[in-house]
Amino acid sequence: MKSKPLKILAIDDNHDNVMALKAVVTDQLPNAKVFTASNGQKGLDLAFAYDPDVILLDIVMPEMDGFEVCRRLKDDHYLHAIPVVFLTALRTDRESRIRALEIGAESFLSKPFDEVEIIAQIRAMAKIKEANRRILIEKDHLEALVKERTIELEKSHTQLLHSEKLSAVGSLSASIAHEFSNPLQGVMVVLKVLSENAPLAQEEQRMVSLALHECRRMKDLIANLRDFYRPTSGKLEPVDLHAVLDALLLIAKKELLTRKISVVKKYADNFSPVIGVADQLKQVLMNLLNNASYACESGGAITLATTTTEDGVVVHIEDTGTGISQKNLARIFEPFFTTKPETKGTGLGLSVSYGIIKNHGGRIEVKSEAGKGSVFSVFLPLTQTNDAVLPPSSWTAAPLAKRP
Repeated sequence: MKSKPLKILAIDDNHDNVMALKAVVTDQLPNAKVFTASNGQKGLDLAFAYDPDVILLDIVMPEMDGFEVCRRLKDDHYLHAIPVVFLTALRTDRESRIRALEIGAESFLSKPFDEVEIIAQIRAMAKIKEANRRILIEKDHLEALVKERTIELEKSHTQLLHSEKLSAVGSLSASIAHEFSNPLQGVMVVLKVLSENAPLAQEEQRMVSLALHECRRMKDLIANLRDFYRPTSGKLEPVDLHAVLDALLLIAKKELLTRKISVVKKYADNFSPVIGVADQLKQVLMNLLNNASYACESGGAITLATTTTEDGVVVHIEDTGTGISQKNLARIFEPFFTTKPETKGTGLGLSVSYGIIKNHGGRIEVKSEAGKGSVFSVFLPLTQTNDAVLPPSSWTAAPLAKRP
């Protein structure tokens, strides 16, 4: 394998010195390329342009001396690897030698130089540059690995905090549901006794019936809240997606009204239940419904539609919100990717949803355009070929290189 010709940069304001040096190098190293500069700035420009294997540098020059040139070279991340050999007529200047070595010079030769010695120095410095560059590449690689691992640890920490928050919300919800259920049941019993036994006027009877109706609605809301945050069993069972959607709408009703978002339901007839883990599918649909609501920041409409296919069902959640740019559309299923403020989202919802649906043998497709809303479609098979249990640990996030 032929070695690459050496590249040598000579920086000296004395034209005769430069020509003499170039003649020696050309004679002894005929394949070498010699670049010359008459001042420090031009020398720096040539170093950036040609990445020489060694720099032969005079100390005493006008405007920018050799010490300053060397300092700037050694301050640069990439050029730092290039060895610098100082050439000077100050043979006995001990202070200059020490200063040159302190700012990073690799060697020091005095003028007039010995031809054999300077050629040996050039060859040795070229080997040092090659070693320095390998070290630099390895250092950059290790720093990149450390940065990557640090990011992964930060993401894992964020995910752990998110999981802990969900667990805390679940415990709190269960406690609230339990505390509210008992007194609510007592109120319902009293209202039922009044409705059946008390001599009430027609308007009074209507008010009691309305109160009972609202109590039943509160009871259903508490039950849905308790069921939604109950730890997953992972057990496969028939799931009525229409009932899941209706329950989620009941929970979100107040927020949707506050945000002036209307809801349109277009449910398919003869829509069969799917086999899946109920609370996991609830989580997916809740995430998509929340995202649709968030996208309609100035009000709008959300359409929930269901359709059937030959071997499964599809749930479409469409909004008239802000939409997603093409740039972000390619990344929405990546873990921790989010366009929301930090206080509004962790970037885990869609990633986890993707993993849940994938483990159910389905897929999620998205159609969106900035400013024109989005449609998320969840495709699910009617039957499962997976194991009888889909534990939370089996959830997998969307792969970075392969997205739906």
